[in-house]
Amino acid sequence: MNGQPAIKSSGRAAAIAVALLSALAICGAAFLAGDPAVPFANYFGAIPPVRATLIVVVLAALAHWLLRSMNAFHVLRAGRPYVGLAVAVTAGMALAVPTVVADIVWNFPRDINVAPPQAFLFYPLMGYVAETVFHLAPLTAVLLVARAATGACSDRAVRFAILLAAAVEPVFQAWGAFGADTVAALDIFMLAHLYLFGIILLAVYRRYGFVTAFVLRLAYYLVWHILWGVGRLSLLY
Repeated sequence: MNGQPAIKSSGRAAAIAVALLSALAICGAAFLAGDPAVPFANYFGAIPPVRATLIVVVLAALAHWLLRSMNAFHVLRAGRPYVGLAVAVTAGMALAVPTVVADIVWNFPRDINVAPPQAFLFYPLMGYVAETVFHLAPLTAVLLVARAATGACSDRAVRFAILLAAAVEPVFQAWGAFGADTVAALDIFMLAHLYLFGIILLAVYRRYGFVTAFVLRLAYYLVWHILWGVGRLSLLY
């Protein structure tokens, strides 16, 4: 996580990538809005999904701009993109395997996944929401404080921001999981595993850019929520 191992991409390419991700997220929310098979209320509450997604993409765009202006994290990085994508896909799929094993041993609740075909739009959308809320926003907040305090974003500040931001998602998940209808061992496992997931994903983000890190999350979702999500119902229940 030290230094800048790859040359940052142009601002125009980054803006185009963010615009495409934002457009895809909004289109996905619009297409799935009102579908009873998609539990948007579990994530957005009473806020309509398109409106909630618009808020998220604006927050994401602002975070991307601020992180780039601090030369801390970038949307894209020049260099060897296929290396980063190979790392992201391999890591994402590998990190899904322990979660599948935990499901076999301890059993998550039955109705935790959205089934295909809606899943192919829902999980990329929610992946972008998750990255924005759990990673982009905390990274931006910590590094803005560091810059205000020291005048720069040092490697030490970036490492601290990664360690802190990686904890947001597991803490959020644990907040709803502990005391629910799952065994304590499963809750503890997910707390530790999601923290490791976050650290690895943010290290990939630092080295290869946001788009590559987002691919890591999508690879994880493909195995855990879609491939295993379909098979687990017949295998476990």
